[in-house]
Amino acid sequence: MAVTANLGYPRLGAKRELKWALEGYWSGKLGAVDLLKTGKELRLAHWRVQQEAGIDIIPSN
Repeated sequence: MAVTANLGYPRLGAKRELKWALEGYWSGKLGAVDLLKTGKELRLAHWRVQQEAGIDIIPSN
């Protein structure tokens, strides 16, 4: 049986959500909690995409 893996996954998000959140944080429009929440949501969404694609070994760090 073949095992699938990948070496990483883009962190920014499909619509560059992490970039916009970081720039919002730098400009003072978003707080640290909002920035961390965006990162957490993106990590979860990216993990799910890989899981649903059938990837067996998903990088976590």
